[in-house]
Formats: sequence, C-alpha cells, structure tokens
Amino acid sequence: MLMRYDPEKHHRQSTRLKGYDYTKVGAYYVTLVAQDRECLFGEIRNGEMHLSPVGQMVVRTWWEISQQYARVRTEAFVLMPNHLRGFLILLPDESENPLSLGDFIQRLKTLTTRRYIEGVYTQGWQPFD
Repeated sequence: MLMRYDPEKHHRQSTRLKGYDYTKVGAYYVTLVAQDRECLFGEIRNGEMHLSPVGQMVVRTWWEISQQYARVRTEAFVLMPNHLRGFLILLPDESENPLSLGDFIQRLKTLTTRRYIEGVYTQGWQPFD
C-alpha cells in the first residue's frame, strides 16, 4: 500500500544552516523530491528499482548538469520512486557572482520539469510505460 503525502503529518523543517554561504566550494548532499511526492521515477519490484521513462530522463539530466555548468560536479546518487538523493561538488569560481548550490538545484529542477513536459506531449509519457 502506497502512503500518500499528507502536509499535516509530513511537514519538515529546513536543514539549511542559517547564515551559511552556499556558494562555498565543497561537497553537498542533496535530496530532490517529485512534486506532490508522486512516484514518477519508477517502482520497486523484488527489491530493485525499475526506472520509468521519466526516471531515465532524471538520471541523464543529473549527469548532464555537470557538462552545462563548469562549477558543479555531480557524483553518486540514488533514484527512488519519488525522490533523488545525491552528492554535488561545487568547484572554485572566480567570478564576482558565483552560482550557489540553490541556483544549481533550481536549474536542475527547471530542466527536468521542462523535459518531463516535453516527454508527456511528444512521447505520451506515463509513469510506467
């Protein structure tokens, strides 16, 4: 039985450190959750994750973001039915306005959302094609 997200029960406090500069060079552990915690990325069968076309797109996008932005390097990650957990490394950036961890996360979310919408309209993606 799938437990649905209930904002009254499942609310969380931010784990971000107040006052921390998230433009700093370093390794970051991130969790990205699908909108409304929908299980779009695949399903667990016999203890193994089976990716949907949407999940396959998320995996490709995770690795491609490093090619688009020289300052970020994506590392190991785990994709689950409704969320991704992984490591990002922010590399040195000498520009006056370096992109922050939040900037990269927002760009990753925007890119995956755009690709998801495109897949729905052009390929008729459903979570478990």
